[in-house]
Amino acid sequence: MKKGFICITLGRNGSSLKVVREIQKLLDVKDYCCSTQGKYGIVIEKNMEELSELDEFLTTLRTHPEISGIILKTITFLGIRA
Repeated sequence: MKKGFICITLGRNGSSLKVVREIQKLLDVKDYCCSTQGKYGIVIEKNMEELSELDEFLTTLRTHPEISGIILKTITFLGIRA
């Protein structure tokens, strides 16, 4: 099964737990894993077949009113989880 990953780095004014809660509202519960990495990091792991699906979700995050202003950097990649 292919997995899409988004690694997000938040600005110092961002709360990773608050952002994770907002992301959970956007994602289908059975289809993803979202976790915090330290104080300013978030990793989202989502089942998908094409990288374009990951880009579409990233666009949703970047336009979200409560999330978009505190994202400093994002890294996306598609992988296979063994």
